[in-house]
Amino acid sequence: MPTHALPPMPRVALAAAPEASSPENFGALIQNTDPGSNAGIPGVQLPSGLGATSGLPIGLELDGPAGSDRKLLAVGMAVEGVLGRLPAPKAK
Repeated sequence: MPTHALPPMPRVALAAAPEASSPENFGALIQNTDPGSNAGIPGVQLPSGLGATSGLPIGLELDGPAGSDRKLLAVGMAVEGVLGRLPAPKAK
């Protein structure tokens, strides 16, 4: 049902620091979520793991066609059931 399955961000989340909010980092971090948001199509993001080195969350984004909100949420809930609950991010 989803038309796209992709990572919400092209890399693992950045640790909280002033440079994490720089325009360059912000632009890079939204490059996968921005098109669907601007197109007005439904999307859902799910936590799917922790980065091997950083210990910070990584995710899975599912985008669907216009008007598929309820179906996409149902798919997201099913995927969430398969992925299970993630451990808390590791503090560095």
